Amino acid sequence: MESSPKTSFVPGCPYLGLKNDPSTSLTYPSTGNVCFHCQSPTIPKLEYQEHYCLTESHVECSVYHKPETKEFPVELKQIVVKPKQQTKPWQLPVLFIGVVLAGILIWFGYQSVTFTSLAATFTQIPYQTATEEVKPQTSPTIPPTSTDKPTAVPPTATPEPTQTLLPPQFHGLEIPVSVDGKQFLIHMVIEGDQMLFLARDYKTSIEVIQALNNGIPQALWAGTGIVIAPGMVEIDPPLPAFSTYKVTEIEIKIEALAVKLKTDPALFQHYNRCEPGCLLKKGDWVIVPVKK
Repeated sequence: MESSPKTSFVPGCPYLGLKNDPSTSLTYPSTGNVCFHCQSPTIPKLEYQEHYCLTESHVECSVYHKPETKEFPVELKQIVVKPKQQTKPWQLPVLFIGVVLAGILIWFGYQSVTFTSLAATFTQIPYQTATEEVKPQTSPTIPPTSTDKPTAVPPTATPEPTQTLLPPQFHGLEIPVSVDGKQFLIHMVIEGDQMLFLARDYKTSIEVIQALNNGIPQALWAGTGIVIAPGMVEIDPPLPAFSTYKVTEIEIKIEALAVKLKTDPALFQHYNRCEPGCLLKKGDWVIVPVKK
């Protein structure tokens, strides 16, 4: 696919544009911006857009200097979370009716098999007349019992349970973390973000976002990291409130960071899907449980 640089007064990359309008791009980092200078249109990371794609520094971009037939680097791709599809109101009644019909069909099939088995049994029993000689039945010969005691079988050793390790977890913006059947992610507020639009895009509610972020106001400040639970529409009272933190140390253990942030180490590991002793590196984003 050939890409033609767009005409714009913004000192950004000429190959950045909207998916349906390559000649136009948003002037702020957004998942609506797409890079066309590669094999297929790809959304660059929001931080990369802010520092390169939307500034004069785009000339330093490695993608900018490569032929557009090359693939977009994986480490620069923005991960977009697709919300789960909600069940439509008519699907539950249809599913219920289908289950009932299947149960009825199985019941009738079982009854049919039972009647057939009984009929076959009766037809196989021979009819005995009064003139037939009845042979006396002989008792089966019972073998003599042995007085030897059975040899005791030693119990088999119970295998020790093996420790299940958590899968590797990447700690960054817009990367969902699955905890107790729920998903949590950190969203960086950009200029123009509104609580109403975030609730709509992530299929959640304003009340849930405020509860997860310790009652933050609806007026959001650009550059603030907030916790969002995609698909959660009602407040879950047992959940703690959260704040966010970007690691500044070159390398630090999660227990040491919990002490520094004055948070519960067990909850801190739980909501970041970290094993005891796991290392966090500079630039990682973590979810910090706080008291409500």
